[in-house]
Amino acid sequence: PLPKSVGLSAFGTKLSAFMGFLTGTCRLSRRTALCILKEGLGMRAAVGSQSNVEGRIAAALKPSYEEIEKQVRRSRETKHIDETGWKQWGKREFVWVLSTESGVVYKIQEGRGAQCRDALLGDTARRRAVFITDRLAVYRFQGLHQYCLAHLKRDIKRFAERAGLDGEWGKVMLEYLKTVFELWR
Repeated sequence: PLPKSVGLSAFGTKLSAFMGFLTGTCRLSRRTALCILKEGLGMRAAVGSQSNVEGRIAAALKPSYEEIEKQVRRSRETKHIDETGWKQWGKREFVWVLSTESGVVYKIQEGRGAQCRDALLGDTARRRAVFITDRLAVYRFQGLHQYCLAHLKRDIKRFAERAGLDGEWGKVMLEYLKTVFELWR
């Protein structure tokens, strides 16, 4: 048996972190990440080794993720919530994000409905904060709520590009929004 000071993996912490960075943060395929390791570092590894490293990283980060999730959910700060499409194993899923000034939680889920929203928010989140969202129907729940100004600005820009009264109104509203953003800064 190996001494306890010798890890069970052939990959040290820095190399494991780099491997996780390539597939997690850079969103490279496992094969592309391993090609970088081979060409850049002269290191050969199997796809299964990459998967094992990712599993160990996920397990190591889980307690920190859960603590951040708990903090963000309980926070009384303004909360931004949104979702976007995501492919995982060739299947369409969604990355949900819940963010405050002090933390961000990402959760990959199968849908965009109220059940997924509630899984992200938990049971404490809705009672304690102002929410900023787009206008997706799933965000129409009780509590303080504001629409994201960036989404509104995009819609008003479309009006400003029209002819006639709609275009004139859009241009005026864009000027008002410009002033709002300048005052906010």
